[in-house]
Amino acid sequence: MKLTVKQLLWSLSFPTLLCFVQCGEKEEPYVGITGKWKLMEARSMTIVDYSGDRILFVFGMGGRMKVENVLGTPSWGPGEGEHTYDFYDQDTTSWQGYTMVGKLEIGERVYGCYLSAEGMVIVDNPHLDGPLVYFERVR
Repeated sequence: MKLTVKQLLWSLSFPTLLCFVQCGEKEEPYVGITGKWKLMEARSMTIVDYSGDRILFVFGMGGRMKVENVLGTPSWGPGEGEHTYDFYDQDTTSWQGYTMVGKLEIGERVYGCYLSAEGMVIVDNPHLDGPLVYFERVR
């Protein structure tokens, strides 16, 4: 079987074209709770700024999390140490740049939780005007 010049050029250019198409695709950023999060602030009737502190929430695989208070002590949430967690009833959303919403259970407390690739907001007891607690992902 003889290949024409046109067929030969097409057969050589197709893999290159495919590579450009695949290489040009942007990878979606990871939006999930696992990872390390820095506590930034808690907003309710007042704002408590934790950005100067080094309070980390580390969510691991298998439902284990750890709160590390390197500097500062939060007046909100679980204390320092290891805890269990579950993130469930997840759905997509579009609220202030957050793209995922769900329920976050830490120990025996259940919170609302909004996630984006870089941020997380935990809603503590919204029926009683509990605080919105803001975190930034640590890379």
